[in-house]
Parts: sequence; C-alpha cells; structure tokens
Amino acid sequence: VNILDMCGCAVPSGLVTLDVESSAQQAQELHTAGQMSEQDTAAVSARAGHLQATGNSKVQLPFGVTLLATAWRDEWLWGVADSFHQASGLGCGVKGHIQ
Repeated sequence: VNILDMCGCAVPSGLVTLDVESSAQQAQELHTAGQMSEQDTAAVSARAGHLQATGNSKVQLPFGVTLLATAWRDEWLWGVADSFHQASGLGCGVKGHIQ
C-alpha cells in the first residue's frame, strides 16, 4: 500500500485511569513470577513513589484510534471521526473543553 494513496485521522477515544499503588504492586507480582526484570520493577516503583510524593496517586492516560481510508476520502473520514469522537463523550484538549 502506498501511503500517498491514503488519508488518515487520529481520534481520541478515552482515558485510562491508573492507580499508582496497584501499579507498583502489580509490577512486583510480575517480577516475582519472572515476567518483569528487576530493573523495570524498580523503575515502576520509583515512578509510583514520585507520583505519590507529589500527590498524584491516580494518573490518566489518553488512548485513541487512527482511521484510514483511500485517497480523496478526507471529508467522509472526518465525518466518521467526528461521529466517533462525539460518541466517546470526550472534549478537546487537556482540560476536556466541549466543542
């Protein structure tokens, strides 16, 4: 597929909330089970400790989808993306302003 023969649009879809305490605990469990290295476990624990010390015990991470269509279908794809975005209930930007 030639990328010049396509159009695309990234659409925010939602937010995942991570609980810092449970993330550190899960990392330790994965390490105990041999599924995470000691270095990675230490990094997750250090990050969790920093977030707790600064008062950020819950972290929200955005996720989304990328829609692709054939060339010259931009306006149609934007309509699909707009419908998808409206259905997600998310606003715009960091503060989630409603459009």
